[in-house]
This record gives sequence, C-alpha cells and structure tokens, in this order.
Amino acid sequence: GDTLKLYRIFTATVAPDNTITYTAEGWVPEKYNTVEKLTAAAADADSAKAVANDLVENALEMGPVAYSINANGSQSVAAGYYFGMVSANTTSVYQNMLINAVMTANSNNSYDPANVDLKMKSTEVTVDKDVTGATDDSDVTDAYKVGDYVPFTVTTAIPNYPANAY
Repeated sequence: GDTLKLYRIFTATVAPDNTITYTAEGWVPEKYNTVEKLTAAAADADSAKAVANDLVENALEMGPVAYSINANGSQSVAAGYYFGMVSANTTSVYQNMLINAVMTANSNNSYDPANVDLKMKSTEVTVDKDVTGATDDSDVTDAYKVGDYVPFTVTTAIPNYPANAY
C-alpha cells in the first residue's frame, strides 16, 4: 500500500513553565528555520503547497524519515512540525503537505498531545499510449516490424489540487 513519510521540520519542547520551544532540524533551509518564518511563508493553502514542494529536495537529501505510516494506519508522533510525502505503490499521485502536530493548551496550564487527522489529496493517474495516426490495432501490427521507429502519443492528466480540496 501507500506509505506516508514524515520528515520532522521542528521539534517542540515544553519547558517546566509550560512554554513551547521549537528547534529546527539541521536539514531545514534557513528561509524556513524558525516557526515564524515557516508559518509566514505558508500563510495560505497555495503558499503552503509551494513551501511543501520546496522542502521535497531538502527532505529527500538530508532529512531522515521520522515516521512511516501505512495507508489507513495511525501513529503517535512527537510534537512538532512535519513535512509529509506519500510513497505510492499505486497509480495515485499525492500532494505533499505540511503537518502541524503541536500540542494544545488545556485548562490546567499544561499541554495535551495533538490529534491530527490527515486527509491526503490524491489523484488517480492513467496513462494512454497510442501509435500516432493508427485507427485500430491492425494499423499498428501491419505497418511496423521489430526495429522500426514507431511514433506514439502519450496522454495523461496532470494532477491539480485546488486550495479548498480535501
């Protein structure tokens, strides 16, 4: 099945006075290395998508996978911010995402663990490959032999995820 890989961007630490401190992982580019910089850069759905796509290369090259979660699975994760990317074993293409798994303040002046339900945006992708100019299979089998150059056309949909899609 498909696997969600989480790359930790920030670790969240709660001090004895219940303040939260965020520490960027070493692989995070300087332009996103504080929570303030990251949240400012990802202020709306379109810019968050751009930030997530910008983090792909750095995450793959430098960031260790903090957690791997199978499709429809659940996983407890340490508090922090994560970059999520799906490794698909299907013909679906998934949107990369930023995940805020930050603790929430409760009435006892302490923090409760975050409960995040992820709805990954995905598109089923099909690929059609046809011989250019052929009207049926006999045009293909009768016109070409092994070693011939065969012109073909590949048709597929390019995934596009509107900002309000789930």
